[in-house]
Amino acid sequence: ADADSDAATAAIKSFATNCSRMGAGAFIGGYMSDRSLVTLLPTLWTLGLTVLMPASGLPSLPGPRANVLRFWPSDEHQAKALRQRVVNVTGTDEATVVVLSRDDVTGAGLTNSFASGLGGRMLIPIQWYNGSLADAAARLPAIASAIRSHASGNSAT
Repeated sequence: ADADSDAATAAIKSFATNCSRMGAGAFIGGYMSDRSLVTLLPTLWTLGLTVLMPASGLPSLPGPRANVLRFWPSDEHQAKALRQRVVNVTGTDEATVVVLSRDDVTGAGLTNSFASGLGGRMLIPIQWYNGSLADAAARLPAIASAIRSHASGNSAT
């Protein structure tokens, strides 16, 4: 497990080095934080190791990255799970839903997949997260206003 700590990153780096010494050309990584992955990239590149990583984020991973293969669940698979969560929480598939998502291709794809299968009367997408939480507090009033203005008479999730 990667707790995004220096100790966890060092353990993964040691594991990668040992894999390389034993002649491995690839290993399957765990759920690694973006920070750990960026820290490990130079080591992986130097060792010539390919790492297969399930569900690791950071679509804008800096290069070189030809030796990192990541398997993300599809947008539709994730959207189906989110839609089911809305039904479980609200008791209906006709709830008003406000979507807060990352302002990039990953956030847009998931939002579009979610919206396409939602039976609700209204969907308010707010793509606001740009990789930094520095401006999150400043955006909260606009988000709250959108929720109030679009959710009148409906329950918002």
